[in-house]
Amino acid sequence: MKLFYSLLLFLVLCAAVSCKKVFFGEIDPYIKEFVLFAEYSYPTGANSPIITIDRNLSSPEIEIGDQLNISATINSNNRIELPIENVKFQDERGVYQVVDDITAEVFDELSNTWETDVENFLNYSKTKDLTIVLVLDVSSSLDSDVALVKKYAGNFIDLMLQDRDPGAVTQFGVVGFSDTVLLLPATTQTSVVKQFINNLIEDKNATRLYQAMNAGINIAEYAPETDGYFMITFTDGRNNSWGDSTEYSTPTKIENRLSSSSTNLFSYTIGLDGKSAGGVNSNALTVLASGLPSGGSASTIIESTADLQFIFEKIAKSIAAEYELVYDRNISRIDKPTPLRFRIKCQLF
Repeated sequence: MKLFYSLLLFLVLCAAVSCKKVFFGEIDPYIKEFVLFAEYSYPTGANSPIITIDRNLSSPEIEIGDQLNISATINSNNRIELPIENVKFQDERGVYQVVDDITAEVFDELSNTWETDVENFLNYSKTKDLTIVLVLDVSSSLDSDVALVKKYAGNFIDLMLQDRDPGAVTQFGVVGFSDTVLLLPATTQTSVVKQFINNLIEDKNATRLYQAMNAGINIAEYAPETDGYFMITFTDGRNNSWGDSTEYSTPTKIENRLSSSSTNLFSYTIGLDGKSAGGVNSNALTVLASGLPSGGSASTIIESTADLQFIFEKIAKSIAAEYELVYDRNISRIDKPTPLRFRIKCQLF
C-alpha cells in the first residue's frame, strides 16, 4: 500500500510539472546547446592564420557551408577575424536560433581540461545579404490551384523581408515553368518580383522541371554577390519535357551543377503528390535537394496545395536563421595547432 501511494504521488508531481522529455544536449525541450570543435594555428612565417572546423567532433546538427579557404582580416582593434559562413543549427524538429553569447574554450594540455577563453571570441550575426530563387510549376495540371501557388509564393517573399537587419539586401529571382520556361533575374524590387509571379500564365500540361532548375541555378550564379544563396523548387509533376536536347531528360546535369555551384547554392524541393498519386518523382526531388545535418534531404512531398503555405513558412524560418560566425582573437603567432571548443546556446525557432 505504501508503494502504491508513493507511485501515486510521483504521478501527481509529474503531471504538475508536465514531465517534459529532455533529449541529450538540451537544457529544456526548446533550448539546446550545440558544440563546435575547431583548431587554430598561426605558424611563424605563415602569411595568415588558419582555423579548421572539425566536423566529426562537432554536433551533427550544425550545418556549415563548404568553405575551402577562410580569409583572415585585421579589424580596427588590431585583432584577427576569421569568418565561418553559412552556418545553421537544426535537427529533426526544426531550425534553431542563437540566444546567448557563445562560450569559447581552449584545451589546456597541462591540466588536460577545457578552459573558458575570456579574451578570444566567436561572435555571430545572421547572414546579411541573401539571394533566393523561386522555381514554380504553373502547368495546367494544377488547374485553379495555380492561384494558390502564386499567393503562397508572394507570402513567402513578405516573410523573408520581415525582421531583417538594417541595410540587409534580399534579392529574388523567379523561374515559371510548364512546357516553357520563363525567368526573372535576381532583383531587390519585390513589387517587380510579385508582379512577375502573378503574371505567370497557366500553360500546357507538360513539365520541364530540370530545364527550369538549370535556369534557377543560372540566376543564382549570375546574381550580384550575397552571403547566402537558396533555390526553392515546387512542382506537381514529373519531368516529362526537354525539347530537342536529351541533357534534361534525367536529373544528372542538375545534380552535378548543384554539387559544384560556385555560390554554394542550397536547394529545397517541394512535390505536390495530391493531384494524382505518384504524380511526382520523389526520388528525383530528393536527389536534387541539399542534404540536412540529420542525414536527410531538404525535400518535401505534400498532399494538398494548401500545405504549400506551411512549407514556405518553414523554409522562410530556416533561411532566416542562417548565421555567420567570426572567430576574433589576438594576433600572436601559434606554431602548434590549438584545439578550440565553442558552446552555442540555441532555441527552437
